[in-house]
Amino acid sequence: MYIKQIILQGFKSYKEQTVIEPFSSRHNVIVGRNGSGKSNFFWAIRFVLGDAYTSLTREERQSLLHEGHGPSTVSAYVEIIFDNAQNRFPTGRDEVVLRRTVGLKKDEYALDRKSVPRTEVLNLLESAGFSRCNPYYIVPQGRITMLMNAKDRERLQLLKEVAGTSVYEQRRTESIRIMEDTQAKRAKIDEMLTFIEERLSELEEEKNELKQYQELDRERRCLEYTIFSREQSDALEKLDQLEEERRAQVDDVNHAQSQISAQERQIALFQQELDALREQLKCTEVDQSSRSEERKELERQQVDLEMQLEDLLHRVTKADADLSEHLAMRQELEQQRQQAETFLAEGNAQFTRLQEAEKRQSQEVLALKVHRDHGVAQLQRLIECRSAEERDTRLDQQIKNLDAQKADLKALLDTTGERLQTFHKRQYANDENRENSGLHAQQVAKDLDANQRRIEETRQRRSEVEDERKRIWRDEAQAHARRELIETQLSAKERQMFKVIDKNTFTALDALPGLVKRLNLPNPDNAVFGPLAYLFTVDPRYATAVETIASSSLFHVVVRDDDVAAKLMKALAREKLGRLTFMPLNRLVTPSNLADQVIPESATDAIPIMRKLTFEPVLLPAFQQVFGKALVCPDLDTASQYARAKGLVAVTLGGDRADRRGGLMGGYHDAQNSRMEIVQAVHHLRKRLAEEVAAQDAAQLSLHRLEQQILAIRDELERLDDERQQLRIKKQNPTGSGAAGAASTAPVDDSAALRSVVENLQATFNEIESDMSVVMQMREYLAEERTRPFESGPKAVEVMTENVRTTEENLRRSQAELDNTIGMRQKLEGERKLAQLNIEQHLSRRLEQLDTQIAAMRDIKARAGEKKTLQQRIASIKKHIAKLVSQIDAGATQLDQLETQVLERTREMEALRAEMVDTTRRLDAQQRTLTKYMSRRNLLQERKDETVKNIRDLGVLPEEAFSRYVEIPNNLLHSKLTGVMDQLAKYSHVNNKAFEQFGIFTRQKEALNQRKREMANGASAIQDLITSLDHRKDEAMERTFKQVALNFSAIWQQLVPAGTGSLVMLRHNARGGSQPPTPPLDDDDDDVSPQAQYVGIAIQVSFVPDGEDLRMQQLSGGQKALVALALIFAIQRCDPAPFYLFDEIDAALDPQYRAAVASMIHELSQNAQFITTTFRPELLVRANRFYGVTFHHKVSQIACITREMAQQFIEEDQPNLEV
Repeated sequence: MYIKQIILQGFKSYKEQTVIEPFSSRHNVIVGRNGSGKSNFFWAIRFVLGDAYTSLTREERQSLLHEGHGPSTVSAYVEIIFDNAQNRFPTGRDEVVLRRTVGLKKDEYALDRKSVPRTEVLNLLESAGFSRCNPYYIVPQGRITMLMNAKDRERLQLLKEVAGTSVYEQRRTESIRIMEDTQAKRAKIDEMLTFIEERLSELEEEKNELKQYQELDRERRCLEYTIFSREQSDALEKLDQLEEERRAQVDDVNHAQSQISAQERQIALFQQELDALREQLKCTEVDQSSRSEERKELERQQVDLEMQLEDLLHRVTKADADLSEHLAMRQELEQQRQQAETFLAEGNAQFTRLQEAEKRQSQEVLALKVHRDHGVAQLQRLIECRSAEERDTRLDQQIKNLDAQKADLKALLDTTGERLQTFHKRQYANDENRENSGLHAQQVAKDLDANQRRIEETRQRRSEVEDERKRIWRDEAQAHARRELIETQLSAKERQMFKVIDKNTFTALDALPGLVKRLNLPNPDNAVFGPLAYLFTVDPRYATAVETIASSSLFHVVVRDDDVAAKLMKALAREKLGRLTFMPLNRLVTPSNLADQVIPESATDAIPIMRKLTFEPVLLPAFQQVFGKALVCPDLDTASQYARAKGLVAVTLGGDRADRRGGLMGGYHDAQNSRMEIVQAVHHLRKRLAEEVAAQDAAQLSLHRLEQQILAIRDELERLDDERQQLRIKKQNPTGSGAAGAASTAPVDDSAALRSVVENLQATFNEIESDMSVVMQMREYLAEERTRPFESGPKAVEVMTENVRTTEENLRRSQAELDNTIGMRQKLEGERKLAQLNIEQHLSRRLEQLDTQIAAMRDIKARAGEKKTLQQRIASIKKHIAKLVSQIDAGATQLDQLETQVLERTREMEALRAEMVDTTRRLDAQQRTLTKYMSRRNLLQERKDETVKNIRDLGVLPEEAFSRYVEIPNNLLHSKLTGVMDQLAKYSHVNNKAFEQFGIFTRQKEALNQRKREMANGASAIQDLITSLDHRKDEAMERTFKQVALNFSAIWQQLVPAGTGSLVMLRHNARGGSQPPTPPLDDDDDDVSPQAQYVGIAIQVSFVPDGEDLRMQQLSGGQKALVALALIFAIQRCDPAPFYLFDEIDAALDPQYRAAVASMIHELSQNAQFITTTFRPELLVRANRFYGVTFHHKVSQIACITREMAQQFIEEDQPNLEV
């Protein structure tokens, strides 16, 4: 077994997690400069193994944590991984991981990643060979110096620790303490025995007085028993007499209660009838109100329709008178338009001829102008150009310019042509529309008739839907009235419910339905059934009995399972909605001894209450839990008998209760404040309210649906009205123009504008064509000139000048003819425009206005058929109004009847209530009488109980007490009792417990004597144990010293081959001093313990053969260090450990002995692991693995290095050591 690996973090100078490479199972050397953290590494191992840092304060824990730059360290840990191949740790694993973690508030161990206590870790290390008595398997800095400076007695104490004598000394000290305690207890027992002897002599005298006192006391108890017995008999007789009177009074009370119950039931029936009548009265009033509103609406509609009919008749009469006048006017205007159109057609033909002549003449003028311009330009070139090349250059440039101009004109011509074509199409379409825009009059008339039929059908459908809406309005108003009445009744019942149950239960029951919805429980109807009172029905005769049995269980909520109950309880607590008791069906156990099983069907004086309840079978466990062991009896006596005999709960119909323990409960039960009836009434009203709310919601949905239908019908009517207006417009304006006025001129103006635009575009197009023709002709002239040979000179100029003059004269003649033709065209064009304007702006507009007016008049005449429709609608409304008037009259009669019935029922109920008040007063008087009976009964019962208590206090009576004074009168009994009490007064000082105390002290004396004998035997046994411990301690000390001394001599011989070494035990001499050093334990003294004579251990060594033995005081520092190491090796050989930790043990050694120590460690490492630190090179020679410690920025790091690197560490640090 050896340390395989160490991991540490946050411990002292090791801030970061440091995972040290695995150690060798033999010799490992750690090197590093002073202050680098070598010693902190050893302290980390000791921290885990527990030989240091046992009980740490907060400050000590803080000192173990790393302190440096950066974030503060809040915890540290050191983890050692042991190789457990030899199974020295009894864990069954090849590796054992031991970790200790420390923080400001914690200090804990972990073994194989599991937390364990410190004692378990120490026991585990002890079992693996880490002896607590021999801590020298770890040698920290200073341990060598301590042994070098140790005195003889300190070395003796060290040997005792190694021998383990502290265990014997601890047990011996404990045994001596026990003997001292035993001696003190024996002294106390002797004192107590002396006191008991004295007390027994006193009690012997008190026994005689007690005997006389007991004779007198026996007579006293006989007299008192006789007196108390007679008082008890008298009280019982009076109680029986009082009970007979009470029963008679109870019968009267029961009769009065029955009468009040009957009156209450009758009042409840009257109240139900009254509520029904009021509800019917409210609904009737609502119907009357709705019918009155409907009647007003129908009368308003009737007035509107009558006004529409009157207006229609007036307009039809006026249209008949105006129609013939407008037709004659239209005929005259049509003749004028035909004449104007004939004149316009002749002018158009002449205008076309003039346009063609103008175009031809314009082309001739343009051709002459081009020819003239070309001749002038050619003449100028003849004068200016000196050669053909110069002429051709100018011609090419002009041809190029003409080509560009031609391209621009071509693009402009295309654009203008496209626009002209577009406007031609629009003009054609406009003319076509004007020809085909009017609808056929017959088709329009048919469409108007069909439109009118659809309007009438739609109005009929709207009337039907509105009637349905009115009916639903009435139903909704009735439902609202019923809802208000139910809410009023529910509010009153809830106030009663709040009075009879506690606030938390009321709040929770009220919030339960909403809570179930919010929790979204699966299948909520079968998850939460509700309070028990909601879940059953019972005959009203048994209602009081059921309420008495159930009591507060009426409000227990039945649920499917405990999971649902837990969710509801958590939700109630979370939202602070009160408290409820839940009954999960899966947890309810059927009670034993059910009344239904015990009481047979044939029994006439007892009925199990379960037989009178009606509920769902799934709820059987809940009802068995509450009512399973309950039955109903005719009277309280029968109920008491059944309760005691059968172990059940029995109640009467009036609510008196008897349980199986004999307890009786009962009294007057107010049926008006019955919790069960109130809760069930609240539940019933809430159900009715939910139904009415649902009915009202359904009515609202139906109303919403009907409103949507009415809106759709209204939209359809508006659409049909718009369609009718459009048809009328089409009928009045066949050309498709507007309705009347200025709108009718739009098509004419549009045609004129289109015609003007087309004429302008055509003129522009003609101009562009002319310009393009000029450009092309000019280019042809230029191209033809370029092909001719170049001619120059006066003759050529003269010829060209003559040509130009001839062309100019031709041009003037053609221009005069063109100007004449243009003048004629412009004159004709003015006349033509005037004629066109007269047709379009005057005649056509007037004709269209007349057509519109004629169409409107004809349309008015065509609407004469609407008169019948309006008359039918007026008749239908009058019929409906008559029906409503009849219904209103019938409703008024019904209202009178209902009000009369309500008044009669109210009077009857008030009379019954007055009668019940009288009965209640009588009942109160009877109740007060019963209360007096009960008070007297309680007084007599107290007297009887007191006499029973007095007789019981007399204790066990002699036989003569029952017959000795039976015949003696009471006055004599009291006088004799007074005489006996006077005699007893003389013995007031007597010890009533003298006999008992005498026996107690006698038994105590025997017990103390027995305890004294046992203590004497125990003291003898303890003395024997002390003798045995002393002997065993002496043997352990002697054995250990011999073994350590032998090991020391052998090790010294190995370290210093030429010298010798031995350990010498120092003893006391007769004069109290010390003997000179002699071989230890040579004598066998059986009488005196050898350890009592030991005072110390001396060391004698020599370094040369046959040299003088030297004591520690005579040695140098290096020699003392060698002796201390030899002693440590001797102790370790006596009690070997699995591994050893040496921290700079060779620091004080002389150079000639370091190699010897290194050789010894190498030899010992064959069987154990060594981890050492050093500043000397000798230990590195034969070590197996090397580690270097560095320190940077207050953080230590340790890493595995080579032997050469370790030697370099030591060589670099050697000068500092020598200094």
